Amino acid sequence: MTAEKFEKDVAYILQCEDSWVGHAVVARDDSDGAYHLGTVKERVGNGRQYVVQWADESLQVQSSSCIFGAFTKRHALALGDRVLAVADPVALVYLPGWITGTNGQKLVVKFCNGTTSAHINPRQCFWLSQEYFDIAVNFWKTKQTAS
Repeated sequence: MTAEKFEKDVAYILQCEDSWVGHAVVARDDSDGAYHLGTVKERVGNGRQYVVQWADESLQVQSSSCIFGAFTKRHALALGDRVLAVADPVALVYLPGWITGTNGQKLVVKFCNGTTSAHINPRQCFWLSQEYFDIAVNFWKTKQTAS
């Protein structure tokens, strides 16, 4: 790779990382292990972490792997897939779950907290790998037993 190409690639990566700033996201709140709506306020250090502002205006530094939003790669969803979806539509709390069926244009999702919803909008879901799902559920469970 030429030095010129390397510099262009690095500049592009930095531009992509900066593009999260100012955008609404769904991010993990490390205090409860659930995912909530927030806004990315700034990039921290090398771009793998961001300052997220929650609805109550508190701030938390979060890893990019725990942030989902407009720049998250989309996957076609299928029965059995692991997803991050709205488990509590009133509080807008997202939890990991898995797709157990469909209900017209909506998905049926069973969440890690034992609840099920038959009214999940696929556009408001984020596909999770099995590995990420397991990590997210385990983190959430540790926070539930700690409280």
